[in-house]
Amino acid sequence: MRSRKRHVEEEMNHEAWVIPYADLLTLLLAMFLALWATGRVDADKFRELANAFHSQIGTPQTKVVDPQINQGSPSQDLLTIGGLGVLDGGWTSSITKLVTEAQVVKAQDILKRAEDSAAKAAAEKQQLQGVEAQLRDKVTSLGFGDKVQFETTDRGLQMVLPIDAVLFESGSADLRPEGANLLAAFAPALRGLDNTVEVEGHTDSEPIAPGGRYKSNRGLSADRAATVADYLVLDQGFPSDRICAAGEGDSHPIADNSTPEGRAKNRRVVITVLFAASAATAPSTDSGAVPPVLNPGAPASTTEGTNHNG
Repeated sequence: MRSRKRHVEEEMNHEAWVIPYADLLTLLLAMFLALWATGRVDADKFRELANAFHSQIGTPQTKVVDPQINQGSPSQDLLTIGGLGVLDGGWTSSITKLVTEAQVVKAQDILKRAEDSAAKAAAEKQQLQGVEAQLRDKVTSLGFGDKVQFETTDRGLQMVLPIDAVLFESGSADLRPEGANLLAAFAPALRGLDNTVEVEGHTDSEPIAPGGRYKSNRGLSADRAATVADYLVLDQGFPSDRICAAGEGDSHPIADNSTPEGRAKNRRVVITVLFAASAATAPSTDSGAVPPVLNPGAPASTTEGTNHNG
């Protein structure tokens, strides 16, 4: 009796593993079903989106292989976006095709704008070359042909006018008659343009003597630039919203300040007809940095009167 009972218990213990094994298979099956369902939903969403694009743009004719989307074999047809079928070399994605077309259109638009900008810049440069020829003739007729310098830079047409015996007396911001005649000759050609005009005053590095009207070379150069701008606006009818003035002092020399010849070159007023692209960066008298000054008063008592600086 005892032997039979022990035999039955051994049989029952031998088959006990079946229950946890069945539970494990059930869990694995549930996991794979969940994974399959999740992947199937994504594929359906892709197909639904592609069909919407396909109905709007039609069947693409250009072959675009998208390895990130079309990874199945032809027979699976899981992510064949838009149901376009098989083309030589791989699957064709209508979404990728649409993106490619948008990029091409954008590139063409950028290229067209660049070409238009280049054509406009070339036309503007040619116009300023014509103005330069007119101004050269005017300068020559006034006897300043060897004193006024012209140069086309990346900012526009630049005219360098000397201070000494042309625009101003030493240490003064009062416009000389010769300077007024020179600016009056420039005015008609400048008025005929739509460009912004920038006026910069420059001095040499000789310091201003104490006790005078100006405390620094920058103040003197600012008054001279404002005087030139005011003359063009008030006396010659140049539009006030298209001109700006700035005093640079001795911060931008073009020659050696250790020689009298070099200092004479550094004492100058620069008038620049700005290209359209440069006009946005031009300083403005509206900011209050350089107030308009016309006929500022008696010449200052400075070292410029004896050393010919400023």
